[in-house]
Amino acid sequence: MFNFFKSNKPDSNSQNIFNISNEQIAVFDYNRNLSEKGKYEVLLFCAYCILNTKDLSQEIKSKYLRYLVDIRVNYGITNSSGSIVDLINSRMPFYASEFEKIFKTNNYLNGRIFNIFYENPLLAIPIQSSNLPEIIKFMPRFNLVFQKLTQT
Repeated sequence: MFNFFKSNKPDSNSQNIFNISNEQIAVFDYNRNLSEKGKYEVLLFCAYCILNTKDLSQEIKSKYLRYLVDIRVNYGITNSSGSIVDLINSRMPFYASEFEKIFKTNNYLNGRIFNIFYENPLLAIPIQSSNLPEIIKFMPRFNLVFQKLTQT
């Protein structure tokens, strides 16, 4: 999907996308603490939203995704770069599927996204959380971040 294995140094575009994404971590971390791996999952979510709604070149998108692979160690992730590339490649269609459900279903509770943010970060195949009270509290934050990241 993307060529992740070239040497990557953060450029201004990557740093800008990261800064916007990093601000969103605080929104999700407000009522319920995210683990370091959960924070990384939020960065992947933000990458999906930003890279798929903004008019960015393929080069900028690829550089940012390589940057995400490089900074994984800052979040205590010891997985190999290849493993993280696989995770990123699997998250993109996962988010596409979740957003399709969100847009087609009234009051869809995205417990799978909640699960990978808070309960099982880096899980290869996200599962539905059964923590309904926490998912309900999560939804306003999720909607707020989604709107912020996708506004043009």
